[in-house]
Amino acid sequence: MIHPRSKEPTDAEEWSERDHEPSWAAGLSRGLAVVSEQPLYDDLRKVNRDNSRLGWAQALREALEPHLGDGAREPLAELLRDIADQRQARRAGSDSELDDLPAADAATIDLLSRAIHDMGGLGGKRRQAVDLISPLLIAGRTDENVSKLLAGELMGDFGGFLHRDLRESDFALGYESTLCWAGEGLERCGLPEQTVAVAVEAIRHARPVAWEDVRQGASTSRDLPWRARVRLAHVLLRMVRALLR
Repeated sequence: MIHPRSKEPTDAEEWSERDHEPSWAAGLSRGLAVVSEQPLYDDLRKVNRDNSRLGWAQALREALEPHLGDGAREPLAELLRDIADQRQARRAGSDSELDDLPAADAATIDLLSRAIHDMGGLGGKRRQAVDLISPLLIAGRTDENVSKLLAGELMGDFGGFLHRDLRESDFALGYESTLCWAGEGLERCGLPEQTVAVAVEAIRHARPVAWEDVRQGASTSRDLPWRARVRLAHVLLRMVRALLR
């Protein structure tokens, strides 16, 4: 998962305090952050849910396998046929989304595993590992805040439209974040150590510019050139006009 703004959830507790009175700008900023962050958290929650259920299903299979007798085979096969029939009926007779039933000579434990997956809605699913490419990797090594690394967080994360240097800084930061992940991440993907070293060096050599050479993190509106400030003022004025209408 590539997440340009991921950061530690600091200062979140204050929003649940009764006496907390945020400014209008702070509330707008948090609202925009929630809109962009929530879909990612929802997707990760679904992956974590399915991974957990698949793990439980495997543990149940292993726990029951020693206790399965020959008499369980036919009831399990009948149960699978019944499940398939009911699912097909709910789909108005369509079997386009139904998996084929196990072969007639399938092992009893495989029939049990299939029944567990069908009843738990796990058919066709498999455990997925999730890795993260983010400035958070750099922040973890340098003890810096992600907000201090990003340059385009102005104007609701659209500050890069104001000045080219901000866009270049964040582009280079993304490249640096990929380099930071590649050393360990590629190895976790099963690549040999020597191949990983060659790949990392190739990525480093191919980068168009070093991040430290163009770094503009933690820039504020005061750091912008006058032309960019005029653009920002123009945008803010249009926002005010739109709100007043």
